[in-house]
Amino acid sequence: MKNILYLTSFTNDVVYLSREAQGLWTIQQVSKPGELVQKILDVSPDVVFIDLGTTGLNIFDELDQAATLQHQPPYVVHSREDCFLFHRFAMRHSVVAYFPIPCDFSRMRTRLESILDPVITTKEDICLSGETGKALLGESLAMRSLRKRIQLVSSRSEPVLITGETGSGKELVARCIHENSPFRSGPYIARNISCISSGLADAYFFGNVKGSFTGAEDQKGIFETSYKGTLFLDEIGDMEYTLQAKLLRVLEEKNIQKVGSTKNIPVDFRLVCATNWDLGKAVDLDCFRRDLMHRLDELRIEIPPLRERTDDIQVLAAHHLKGFDKVLSAEALECLIEFNWPGNIRQLFHCLSRSACEADGPVIYPHHLRF
Repeated sequence: MKNILYLTSFTNDVVYLSREAQGLWTIQQVSKPGELVQKILDVSPDVVFIDLGTTGLNIFDELDQAATLQHQPPYVVHSREDCFLFHRFAMRHSVVAYFPIPCDFSRMRTRLESILDPVITTKEDICLSGETGKALLGESLAMRSLRKRIQLVSSRSEPVLITGETGSGKELVARCIHENSPFRSGPYIARNISCISSGLADAYFFGNVKGSFTGAEDQKGIFETSYKGTLFLDEIGDMEYTLQAKLLRVLEEKNIQKVGSTKNIPVDFRLVCATNWDLGKAVDLDCFRRDLMHRLDELRIEIPPLRERTDDIQVLAAHHLKGFDKVLSAEALECLIEFNWPGNIRQLFHCLSRSACEADGPVIYPHHLRF
């Protein structure tokens, strides 16, 4: 049984949440901010739920005191106030969720369940900072499961197939796998298959020796330069059929021959591929080799589309807008949550960048949004 500490001057929401809990958690109310620190000491809550509108701005001072305690629970904010207050709150404290009033209580309950889920803890989350972690931010059940899957796959050496829609963060997941794998001390080579010219593909992948064609100098291909590291091939579904057979041979024999040479060169790398294709359908259409598909699909990671984890939009938006020194209003956040996002995280970040430029002040309102 999980314990929620609810800081509010009213009881209606507490009663409602208690009824919705169905035995999953208990809720204890604190009516005055001045009682919060002692209550945290007394009950060691799993989550502190704060009705920001009924507690007043002195809650910030109270939480500064709470920050010195050994037990630091995550905080959830429930408020009618502008998101600027939430931003100030989140920057100083461990705020993991924000619910504007009025809100969808089913969404609130789902969010609380994911925060209180004991299966995947914060200690197991990986790659949550810097450029690599952008697509991995969020505490939805889908993202927590994704991070857990990445952690399990990273420790292996078999090929990994990452599937997901355009803009969902496949390359960031691939880099995260590399940085948490036994190959992390080696190079990370990332290439988009659709950008490789068919006429130069052999030299590009295998390398060539001097004189093998006009003007050729001795050079290594990406199979060789990936030695003891990770080779990430994006859009693997676009690979030419003849080149697919050559890739399969490399994976099976672990050696290559440069263009213009008969000498075998050993190669050793972790292969990670990504696609937004259904490779099974590509096989049925004779566009992709079945044997290669099975070889690449030894370990699989499926990235959920953004529309299936809208609870993470708030965190993603706050992270991206730090660079603009802007925050979202509650109404703008709701507009983002209601949008379908066919371009996923990439589209969200582009939308936020455009919207931040439209806003003259520190707060982005719905009329500033540029989808």
